[in-house]
Amino acid sequence: HWGPGTRSLYIDRSMAPANYARLYIDAGVIHYTHLLLRTIHPRETDDTTDIGWIAAHMVDVHLGAGFTGSLFGGVKWRDQQEGVNHRIEPAYMMPMIPFRPTEFSLGSPDNVLMGAQLVWRGKGRSSGNVKTFYTQLLFDEFHLENLKQGGWWANKWGVPSGGSLSSRSGKWRVSFEGSTVRPFTYSHFDAIQTWTHAQKPIGPPLGSNFVDLILRVRWKLMEDYLVRLSFERVYRGLDSENGFSTGSDVFRNYNERDPENSYNNVFFQGVESDMQRISIDVARPTGAKFNIAGIELFARASMRVESHFMDVGEDAPETEAWSAFRIQAGIRSSRVLEGRDW
Repeated sequence: HWGPGTRSLYIDRSMAPANYARLYIDAGVIHYTHLLLRTIHPRETDDTTDIGWIAAHMVDVHLGAGFTGSLFGGVKWRDQQEGVNHRIEPAYMMPMIPFRPTEFSLGSPDNVLMGAQLVWRGKGRSSGNVKTFYTQLLFDEFHLENLKQGGWWANKWGVPSGGSLSSRSGKWRVSFEGSTVRPFTYSHFDAIQTWTHAQKPIGPPLGSNFVDLILRVRWKLMEDYLVRLSFERVYRGLDSENGFSTGSDVFRNYNERDPENSYNNVFFQGVESDMQRISIDVARPTGAKFNIAGIELFARASMRVESHFMDVGEDAPETEAWSAFRIQAGIRSSRVLEGRDW
C-alpha cells in the first residue's frame, strides 16, 4: 500500500495478491523504493492468461518540521509485444530513471502514471495527541491548454486528501479521507496495460469517475477489545447498457468513448449512482496467547446501500444496484480488508 491513507491512487491494499521484487534504500532523510510487479490478465474468450509488468518507484524526502514529500512514477507494459515474448524493458529496471521520458524514447508504447505526495505528522502541544495530514496527486495525461478549456477526456488525474488524530495513549483514533478520480484515469486502449491485475484495479477499488468520503473511528475498550466504526459515502457515474464508455470502468477500452464528446467529460457522467456503507467491528486480540501476532476473535455487522438515478428513457447501467446486510463472526489473522466486495 503506497501512501498514508485508507486509499492509495497508486498501489492500494485492496489489489489482488501479486508476485514482485523490491529494492528499498534507507539513506536517512531519503527513502527510495523500486518495484517490479508481475500482473495477470485472464482472457474471457479462451482459457489463457496474458501477462503484464509494472515498474514503479517512489522517493520520500524528510523536509523537516514534520513534513515528508514524495515523488512517484509507474509504467505498465505487455509481456508480449511485436513478436517479442517475456519483454522486460531494461531501461525501466534502472533506479531513479524518469519513466515518462524513457517511455517517449521507446516510442510511447506503454502506460505511465506519475504523481506526488505530501504528508505532515505532528503532536498537539498540550494534549500530546498524534496528528497526520496528507494529500496525493496522480495524473496520466496532462495538457495545460486543454485543462483550461475544461472537460478534455484525456486529462486524467486524481486527488485524495485526509488526516487522522490519535490519542497519546493509543486508546482511540479518528481518520477522515476524501478522494476523487477523473473519468478514464486508469484506462488504456490495451487491456493488459490498464492499471489492473487479476481482474481487479491496482489503485482504488472504485476505478475512476467517482468521489469517495470515508470516516473511521477506532477505540480500545476495557483493555481487551478493539471497536472499529466505519462510514463511507460514494458518488460515481456508471456505464449504461450498450452505451459509450463514460470512463468509470477501468477495464474498458477508452476508444469506446463517445467520439463526439472530447471536451465535455465531467465527474459522474453516465448513470449517476450513490452508495453508502457502514460497519461496526468488535474484536479481541488473542494472538499473544499463542505467540502469533495479529490473531483476533471478532464479530462484525455491516450494511451497504446503493441507488442509481436515471432520467426517463435513459438506459439502465451495466451493473444493477446492490444493497446488502451482513453479520459475521469468527477468528482471523488480520483485519478484514474492506473494499474487496465492490
